[in-house]
Amino acid sequence: MHDDAMTPDDPGFADIARRLEAFGDLRLTPTAETAARMRAEVMSVANRRLSRPLGPDSEPAVRPATTSFVMARRSPAHGFGWHRPFAVVVAAALALGAVTGATDAARAGGPLYEPRIWAETLTLPSSGVARATAEVARIEARLVEARAAVAAGDAVGAVAALVAYADIVGEATSASDGDPATSDVIEVGVGRQLALLTKLAGVVPVQARAAIEHAMASSTNALDHLGADAPAGSNGQGAGGGAGPAMSGGGNGSGAGNGPPDDRGDGSDKAARSPKQSSEPGTGQQGPKVEPNDKDKGNHAASPKPNAAPTPNVAPTPKAPPSSSKP
Repeated sequence: MHDDAMTPDDPGFADIARRLEAFGDLRLTPTAETAARMRAEVMSVANRRLSRPLGPDSEPAVRPATTSFVMARRSPAHGFGWHRPFAVVVAAALALGAVTGATDAARAGGPLYEPRIWAETLTLPSSGVARATAEVARIEARLVEARAAVAAGDAVGAVAALVAYADIVGEATSASDGDPATSDVIEVGVGRQLALLTKLAGVVPVQARAAIEHAMASSTNALDHLGADAPAGSNGQGAGGGAGPAMSGGGNGSGAGNGPPDDRGDGSDKAARSPKQSSEPGTGQQGPKVEPNDKDKGNHAASPKPNAAPTPNVAPTPKAPPSSSKP
């Protein structure tokens, strides 16, 4: 005899099933008299139990029933086929209830909320702009949960969402590592959420007041930290210094002149070359006045003045002899 269980496909299964059903109908099915006698006995015991007053030491009115196995009668051809649709409906209801219960438990303030927040970190990118973008998305999700909890009057959920918001902001700021591109993404995202937090602070429940102040302080500290890590000149705030060519207006001329050595005497030749004193040759008239430009002003600032024309020697007029009054 094999110990393996028999399946409906095994040969002889239908014949054995018919024999077992016949045995149950003959030996295990009570007659009408037997069923009436058992029913009367059960009712009698129940009436006696109910008539007793209940006390601290009294026995329970209903004694735990002994374990018994009842085999339902079924036909070999159909088996429990009528149970299958019902089983599918029950399984679907249980699955839906499990999902609904898990969703309620994972909402802000629920027992599975913190594990869900931690599970989000398992799918984050390792670093870089992709990590910063994912962190900003988590920050936005926490604020959405906080606003939904405030709208529903759920102070516990609002506190849980705001605390998670502050934690994620701190983690994202620490993970930026001073990278300008990463810092810019986080700075823009946190700045946008800080403006929404400021609006939410006016309608948040009293129980969540400390939590939203903590979230706002965390956002402000993050913005200060990210702004301090930014290099000078980023975002149009740097001081750009440029040195142009120096234009000097001071002249370097000397009184000795810059002419050839044979002209460095009394300066008479310099007077002839001076543009202000030059005249047309042979005419004796003064030439046109030439104004020096800005570049020449410096070189002519210290040039010596031309010597005046020599005064011709004039003999002194003899004085008249004094007149004498004496004869």
